[in-house]
This record gives sequence, C-alpha cells and structure tokens, in this order.
Amino acid sequence: MSTELDPRPGRPLLRRSLNVLLAALLLGGLVYVVTGTDGEGTITPEETLRRMQAGDTAVVLLDVRTPSEYTGATGHLAGALPLPLQELPARMAELDVFRGKTLVVYCRTANRSGQAAAQLREAGHTVLVMTGGITRWNALDYPVVREEAR
Repeated sequence: MSTELDPRPGRPLLRRSLNVLLAALLLGGLVYVVTGTDGEGTITPEETLRRMQAGDTAVVLLDVRTPSEYTGATGHLAGALPLPLQELPARMAELDVFRGKTLVVYCRTANRSGQAAAQLREAGHTVLVMTGGITRWNALDYPVVREEAR
C-alpha cells in the first residue's frame, strides 16, 4: 500500500524532485548567510598567503572594513588597500586601474566582502572573497600589519 497522498502516476517522482530542489535552495541560502558568498569565487587564507609570499602581482588585496577596523587591533594584510564597503559605490572608478587583475576582498568574517564582491563583479571585475576574513587569518596566526599607537 502506497503512503503517497497523490495516487496519480509520476507525482511521487515530481514531489521528490521538488523536495531535492527545495533542499538545494535552502542549503545554498545557508552557505550565503554563513559565509557571505555563494560558495564560488572564494579563496582560502592559506592560498592568499601563498600568493602573497610568491609575490603574485596578478592579485590585489582589498580590505572593505571600516577605517577603524583597518587600523585597529586585528590589523590588516600587508599591501591591502582600504576601501570600506559603504564607500565602494562612490569610489568604484578608482579600481579601474586593476582591471585584468584578481581582487581578493576581505573583511572581518567574509560577510561584507561577499556584498562587495557582488558589486565588483557587476562592475566587471574578477573577484575572490577570502573565506573567514581577517578573523580566520588571525586564528591561523598569519602575519598582519598593525598601526602603531600614536
């Protein structure tokens, strides 16, 4: 005896297909909420460090945190350009000199950088979001630049 409510042929398969689709959409949404990205277009802190140490000139580091975060206790990546997310739309033209390069964008945890990446991609840039942001970078005890207290 079937436990399906709809006895018409083909409906159980359709129902299962819709359930799988719904689960995939929910999981995709969860990835976005947790990481601030769509799961694609990301780079790990490990790979970012490797590229920095190799002197990869095809990569530009972009820190989209606030100025106080950039100069604060968590530090910033050496060579990173500060461009706060809230200023990005008004300053987008400044990034035109980096066309043809890959922008590696980071923030505290990869939430704001995901938002910045969407704007940058829409403007035609190639972008990677550093997963985990500066929080993950610091947890790995990677080098940062810290501003001296004045």
